[in-house]
Amino acid sequence: MSFNAELFNTRLNQSGIKKKVLAKKLGITPQGLKLKSDGVNEFKVSEISVLCDELRLSSDDRDLIFFAKM
Repeated sequence: MSFNAELFNTRLNQSGIKKKVLAKKLGITPQGLKLKSDGVNEFKVSEISVLCDELRLSSDDRDLIFFAKM
């Protein structure tokens, strides 16, 4: 399973939430969010939960983004 960075960034852009604000809600730096959204570092389960709430991701979107089958 793999992280779908392209779909994540699409959903983030569609949400209209500023990356700096989202990083603060996750308890990480904007640089940390960039590394995770680029697929360099992995999101923690607790961060995925926050992202689902903030980005209003359905369970299908969550699975496609964070648990993609490659």
